[in-house]
Amino acid sequence: MTAMVFSASLALAQSEKFATEILFNPFANNPFSLINGVRGYYALNDKASIRCDFGFGYNSSTGHVFDNDGKESTGQNRVINFSFYPGIQYSLAKVEKLSIYVGGALGFGISSAKAKIEADGFNAEISGAIMDDNGDPDYNNRSSRSFGLQAFTGVDYSLYKNLYIGAELGLSFNTSWQPEIEMTTGNDVLKDKDYTSSSSLGFFIVPAFRLGWRF
Repeated sequence: MTAMVFSASLALAQSEKFATEILFNPFANNPFSLINGVRGYYALNDKASIRCDFGFGYNSSTGHVFDNDGKESTGQNRVINFSFYPGIQYSLAKVEKLSIYVGGALGFGISSAKAKIEADGFNAEISGAIMDDNGDPDYNNRSSRSFGLQAFTGVDYSLYKNLYIGAELGLSFNTSWQPEIEMTTGNDVLKDKDYTSSSSLGFFIVPAFRLGWRF
């Protein structure tokens, strides 16, 4: 899919080497959001900068069910997400307040899904997926692995001192796959080796302001 990033960054000084950014969309219900996690920059010189997107997420939920005899069954789902996309950005030309740049990035993402069931005389663990309401593996919420490449070009326009607004157009290739699901009950291990994989190539677009701070 096609991507164009409209950006505005606020910095302390051009000579400072570090920067971090968030997205700002005044028309959204939640105007502030992260750029694929946390984005940071390190300036190598006046033209080249290293940029990196780092993402991390953790979600855990626990459910308790009691039968007619008052015996309790507990189920717990846990999902951990991690992504890391380093890249480099290079300024091609600067004409007064206008700056044109190109760059590229590559990285990976990992999503780990697990579940645990504890009941009277029965314990089970699921690796590779969370469980559904029936205590079975949820095939729509599985662990996954991904790898991606990006190439981008953009234009920044200086508005006032270190405040600028810009647009970025990029092309990305992404591939993802799912590991097998494993369910352990006592000494018994059941493995489901069915999996899906997908690849995509296309433009990406993120219409939002980008607010950044150099330090």
